[in-house]
Amino acid sequence: MSNDSSLKISNFLDSPLESGVQILAAEYYIPVFWLAMFTTEDLKTFWDIDNEVEVPYLATTVSRAIKTFEHRVSNLKKMFTNIDDYIPEWTQLQKKMTMNYVLVDLDDVLEMDEDGREQLLPALKAIDEPDVDSMVAFAKLTCFSDIFDQSSGTLNEVHNRPSVKEYLCGFER
Repeated sequence: MSNDSSLKISNFLDSPLESGVQILAAEYYIPVFWLAMFTTEDLKTFWDIDNEVEVPYLATTVSRAIKTFEHRVSNLKKMFTNIDDYIPEWTQLQKKMTMNYVLVDLDDVLEMDEDGREQLLPALKAIDEPDVDSMVAFAKLTCFSDIFDQSSGTLNEVHNRPSVKEYLCGFER
């Protein structure tokens, strides 16, 4: 198991995690801006024949993902006081999503924690409806707690950790 998550674009949803083009990746977490593009309605599953288990993933149209992110920017700015510099770059990346759908393969990350799958729905709600349970789930899946300074509300670079940009956006492979 690689414990990666990946952001993909695709023209089809017939084999959701096998088709498409990976545009970003993350190791051991799901980037904040990825979750900000999806709502609970975008949580899908497919049946993994080899492992005989339902596999969750996030999927929606690119246009809907962009609108969802735009709608949530003000809430993200309330959560993290110093993300303004990263939003324009993320918006430019979204404009390069030229296929019909955007998907997140997150099963390996969810499997790292025995209740990872149960944390996904509350984490998706955290940006719009923050409460203790949703914020705990959000913190676990995004790992923002590793770099978040609660007293100032800022995200800080931490030695031997991914950069703030990687926690928010992921990284290119």
